[in-house]
Amino acid sequence: MVLNISLPTLSDISDKQNTEKIKGYLETLHNQLQYMMMNIEEDNLSSNLSQTISVASENADKVNWLISDGKSSTDFTLTSYSAELIAQSVKLNGFVEFSDFSNSGKTFINGNNIISGTITADKLDVTDLSALSASIGGWSINGTSISSSASGYGAFYLNSATSNDP
Repeated sequence: MVLNISLPTLSDISDKQNTEKIKGYLETLHNQLQYMMMNIEEDNLSSNLSQTISVASENADKVNWLISDGKSSTDFTLTSYSAELIAQSVKLNGFVEFSDFSNSGKTFINGNNIISGTITADKLDVTDLSALSASIGGWSINGTSISSSASGYGAFYLNSATSNDP
């Protein structure tokens, strides 16, 4: 059901009564669209009607885009405090920077590079790990040796074959 609605001009919006009238029209349209979307079924669609839907809405505190082809959909909501994207796939092209303002940290992603401060993970699965140095389970690893020492127990060093002290 579509109502025959005539909206006031911009000059008519100056008073509160007309503003409330516009809000009422928009609320009616919103409710009708919501009812139509909730009741769309294959039996209700004619063969001439496409199931592709694209809806954009804007309020004072939120902007929302919904795009659907009948098989999948993407929903993007933007407010003054968050951006939420729900999609089957998200592709970002170009230099990407993530900033955590509460911890003042940054992570940069550019091609094959991830540049960050500390990366925390439960498990890291790599084929070949390359590092200048590392500390793993009490062992120190650098370019020429692997070593471990414990207070009162001495130290253990394993030097590389190319070290001055093999």
